Amino acid sequence: MTFYIQRKDANQLETVDEFATRKEAKAMLAEYQLADRTAEHYISTRACSDWESAKTPVKFVVFQGEIVALFPKDRATDHSKDIMSYAHIGQHSAACASLLKCKRATPYEYKSLAEELTNHCGYTLEIV
Repeated sequence: MTFYIQRKDANQLETVDEFATRKEAKAMLAEYQLADRTAEHYISTRACSDWESAKTPVKFVVFQGEIVALFPKDRATDHSKDIMSYAHIGQHSAACASLLKCKRATPYEYKSLAEELTNHCGYTLEIV
C-alpha cells in the first residue's frame, strides 16, 4: 500500500509526497508540519487526481560504465530529437534519444541517482 501526504489550505488540496510505508510517511509528516504552518498536512491512502501527472517518467541506463537518468518525454530543445538526461557528474544535459536503447540499470545501481533526483532536484519519479 502507498501512503500520501496531503496539504490542505483555504484554497486547495494537493498531494505533496508519497511513501511505501506508513512509518516513513508519519516521520515526514512531522517535517511537513514544521516546514509549512500555513496549511494542514495529513496522511492518506489516496492521492489527488493530479498526482500521477506530476510524476516525471525516467529510465535509468548504464552508459560507458556510468548510471544515467534519461527523461524520454523532456526534449532538450524545441528543435531537436535529443532528450534531457541527468548524471552525478555533469548533472542535467542533453542526450541522444538512442541512449534509451542502452542496458537498463538495476534498482541497486540507480538507487543513489534516484535519491539525488528526488531529494536534491525535487523530482517525483515514475520509473519506466
